[in-house]
Amino acid sequence: RTALLIDTLRRAGAAEVVVAVPYLGYSRQDRQIETGDAVTSHFVVGALAAAGASRIVSVDMHSESSISASPIPVVNVSPIQEMALAVRMALGEEKFTIIAPDHGAKPRAERFAAELMSREPAWVEKSRDPKTGKVTIANIHGDLQGETAVIVDDIIDTGSTIALAVATLREKGFSKIHLCVTHPVLSAGAAALLRKLKLGRIVTTNTIDVPEAVSRIPGLHVIDLSRKIADAIRV
Repeated sequence: RTALLIDTLRRAGAAEVVVAVPYLGYSRQDRQIETGDAVTSHFVVGALAAAGASRIVSVDMHSESSISASPIPVVNVSPIQEMALAVRMALGEEKFTIIAPDHGAKPRAERFAAELMSREPAWVEKSRDPKTGKVTIANIHGDLQGETAVIVDDIIDTGSTIALAVATLREKGFSKIHLCVTHPVLSAGAAALLRKLKLGRIVTTNTIDVPEAVSRIPGLHVIDLSRKIADAIRV
């Protein structure tokens, strides 16, 4: 429907069509894991461009490859500053360690650490079975300090990866764990899992509507990015 609307607007004489997609669907499928896999994130930005879009505005896209693959300009709005401020209020003066839940999330965690003027984040070494999707954690790399951890990621779907990271961090001696995640996809059962994890502050954004079951979880803080997206559209 979005492609049809873009085409209709172009045919009606629109000189420019800016497409605001706060959460880019299929964004995690940004490379071929096995021969024959579709690279759907590249296809989506290409399809929007082919339909006549002149620019795409999105938030915290999963990888830079989707941006570089786009034939039209992409504005990738970052919520890192706002999320870091939200979690800072829960940290106080205590020592903490920022955690990237996998190596791919490390650049995001590094930007987050810079906002908090913190040291280099640690990262979780994990592997995912391409057929079953099962995730296993091998190790956590980096300097682990304090008893408080802040996990930083872009998407929470089923919550299984976060749950594994939380369990591993608690084994390492972290008694308080906060979570900062941009896109609350939250498949069925994810809200109940978040409750069981008994996290401190859970910071997310409104790129996707937060279900009512999630909105009642203690410590949840939802950041409104509408003004920041609007400013990116006007540029």
